[in-house]
Amino acid sequence: MYQVIKMESDNGISKEIPIAMTSTWSVALTEFINLILEQKKKRIKNEKILRTCYILKDGMTLDNIDFTIVENTVIAVRQDENIVNINTEELHFNLINRKIRGLLGSGANGVVLECEDPTLQVSLALKLWLQIDDEDKPLYEVRKQTVAGETNPNVVKVRYASKLNDYLFAEFDLIEGKTLEKWLRKKPPLRTRLRVGKKIITTLDQIHDQNIYHGDLHLDNVIVTPDENIKILDFGTSRTNTREFKELSDTRAAWLLTQTISKLLPEIHEYEDLISDPAIRYFLRVTEWTKVRKYHYTDGNKTSADYVNASLDFIIEFLWADAFLFNSGANDVPLLFDLSGLLIKSPFIDIMKLLAYFIEHCSEKSIKVFFSGLFQHSYFNESDELGIEIEDFFDEINQKIVVDMNEFDPITYYNFLMQLFSDDKEGYKKWRKIIGQMIKKRKGVVSLVM
Repeated sequence: MYQVIKMESDNGISKEIPIAMTSTWSVALTEFINLILEQKKKRIKNEKILRTCYILKDGMTLDNIDFTIVENTVIAVRQDENIVNINTEELHFNLINRKIRGLLGSGANGVVLECEDPTLQVSLALKLWLQIDDEDKPLYEVRKQTVAGETNPNVVKVRYASKLNDYLFAEFDLIEGKTLEKWLRKKPPLRTRLRVGKKIITTLDQIHDQNIYHGDLHLDNVIVTPDENIKILDFGTSRTNTREFKELSDTRAAWLLTQTISKLLPEIHEYEDLISDPAIRYFLRVTEWTKVRKYHYTDGNKTSADYVNASLDFIIEFLWADAFLFNSGANDVPLLFDLSGLLIKSPFIDIMKLLAYFIEHCSEKSIKVFFSGLFQHSYFNESDELGIEIEDFFDEINQKIVVDMNEFDPITYYNFLMQLFSDDKEGYKKWRKIIGQMIKKRKGVVSLVM
């Protein structure tokens, strides 16, 4: 017995499809999955039509079945029976003492379920990886997320990982909040978005210190909590042992970070000319990875997520100052001194273009203080008591300066640092961390964003 239903295809055209009517809905499920696979439907836009025909039992529909389609794989969540179908294969979650509560989302390599631990009576998010060519990849992702979660409270922690029917799964804290994608739909004000952007940058800064980079950052991998804190999840990456693909992965991480911040703060495009690195400016404008990949293989177009983080960090600070502090009637002398510390920590800004803005909007006195601050914020003295290792680091940098510091003007000094660290990512990471520590120890302003 068959029932004819209409299904909308990718081009928006409705097509009549016969669905087998059975007395057992699981049989109808199997037939429907096979139908999708045979027709190689990767995406079906009309979810309502799909849900109507998805599970059939004597002509009735069961609406408590969650489902999604990832490439050519259909994942169905049979909540009442505590079973997940991956195509026609059944995964019985009673075997791992978990109760399925629903489907939270899906991505290119798996799905995320809401589950309950009946023993502890706590809710969890469970990521289930689909079988992929590189079996080590999901394990590597879990390990990265574990380390990142242990080092930073803004990263979702891994609670447990194992396998079910040879499918790897990992359990995480279930976070209350909305994805950045959904949160932005409410059009939060600039002040709030800048705070969230700053938290993303600061979190990734600390994670990068562990040599961990988010290879799949996007708006659905950042959760904004009700108190406007953030939680970053899903540290996916494409990992290979060749230098070429490691560099490509770094480029992808840098591009994804740029795109995520630009979607959160489209106002950044008004200030992109301040960024000295042409690769980062390109990343801000181009939304297709295929174009970025091609750009990567052009000589001189490689950059790092560390440099993106540093550049966007200062742009966020400057955007805050421009929107809320300049022309507010407040004294611009301490403001420019604070900006000099934030700038020297991120030596990848076009200082001449920044100076042109200051000349137009700020007093001559404050500009002199700004120049003085570039030296003061980066000059180490024994009273800082930051340790012999840091003293040696500053001595090493000073030895690379071929001109007497007394004859060095601030612009030349800043551009020297830019040139020095553009070819030394690890040295820059150490510099950025030390300058941050010095500013904090001297009770300076570590951020204008409040």
